[in-house]
Amino acid sequence: MLFIAILRFCANWFRPSEFARMSGLTLAVAGFGGVLATTPLAVAVATAGWRETLVGLSVLGLALAATAYLLARDSPSDAGFEPMAGAETPGAPSLRAVLSNARRVLAEAETWLCGIVLFAGTGINITVFGLWGIPYLVQTYGVSVTFASTFTLLGSAGLLLGPPTIGAVSDRLGSRTGLVVVGMALYTASFAVLSVTGRPPMAVVAIVFFAAGALAGGYALTYAVVKERHAAAASGVSTGTVNTMAFTGAAVLPTLMGLALDTYWTGETIGGARVYSEFGYRMAFGLAAAVSLVAFLAALELHRRSNESLTG
Repeated sequence: MLFIAILRFCANWFRPSEFARMSGLTLAVAGFGGVLATTPLAVAVATAGWRETLVGLSVLGLALAATAYLLARDSPSDAGFEPMAGAETPGAPSLRAVLSNARRVLAEAETWLCGIVLFAGTGINITVFGLWGIPYLVQTYGVSVTFASTFTLLGSAGLLLGPPTIGAVSDRLGSRTGLVVVGMALYTASFAVLSVTGRPPMAVVAIVFFAAGALAGGYALTYAVVKERHAAAASGVSTGTVNTMAFTGAAVLPTLMGLALDTYWTGETIGGARVYSEFGYRMAFGLAAAVSLVAFLAALELHRRSNESLTG
């Protein structure tokens, strides 16, 4: 009954023009998962051990997959609800239609500009919060892993709060690319602070991590940008294309940041993990800031092109 109530709430709240808010809430769910993967996961592992924790997570994942299979539907009509006013529900497209839509999506410069923004934002957040954030804090400040995980938890908390808020603001103002530009400017500045200072007060690190998570709402607006440029029949291809670019960043940037850090390995290991110098982490965050700067420039060009299309 609770699940049906949530479905009815979402069906009544969201409209086709509120895709940015829906995208933000989707990222917020990822942020909730990120919260669970920080301090709660560290405590669970310390209490029960890695094997038991991973077995429990595997069982939970299978249960969630089964729940989605049994309860999720492709459209409101399939779930027994009235169709949403103004929302087109296209049928399954043919392979020829999919290929035609893909060619059209890939031919647009706006697709690649959105992809660059998502490549940087998604790749950097996953790299910092999922991989190097905790070693940075442990090795630079000498804190415990559990304490360091509370800082990456702040990043996930930002991801939980920021994207839905920014998405709602975007839908209300009718602005997309302008908010992407502002968001990427602040995102770049956040990592530049860590690169320039290296070992700022821990309160500054907390603010930067929270801000980086919250500002994901800025780059997430590019999903709405690219979707709204195409008909409903091509929405899956368009959003799927830029989402592929986003997770390409999640595959590439951890390796690049790792290579940057390995250059400044001190030769020591703690618990089997390499210890890097403070300057090495400064270089790694400098790489994050540089990639973010490229994404900011892409956002500027996207904004210019969007304004031209509106006035042209």
